[in-house]
Amino acid sequence: MKTCYAKKLSSTKIAIADLSESEYGHMVINRINVPRDFRGLGHATALLQQIIIDAAREGVTLWLEISPSDGLGREALQAWYERYGFIEDQPGVWKREPSWTVTND
Repeated sequence: MKTCYAKKLSSTKIAIADLSESEYGHMVINRINVPRDFRGLGHATALLQQIIIDAAREGVTLWLEISPSDGLGREALQAWYERYGFIEDQPGVWKREPSWTVTND
């Protein structure tokens, strides 16, 4: 599975998702970042959907910690990740088991 997903938004801006492999073979989503002036247009959703598809194809569990930044609130981020099948496994740690189900935002 890739460790970086990117989507070109303009000649100088990209949306990016960084992942790393855990010692247990899972993938950890470290960040998904979309420049503020490109938010709300589905770019983060497109990145997350591609990550989910790749994880399902390879049978990889995804993990993340929700870390609000740059004006995005924890509750909104939690609801967004829940729509894509992530569940809180333990306080502050979310996971998504591999599956072919990808929902739309």
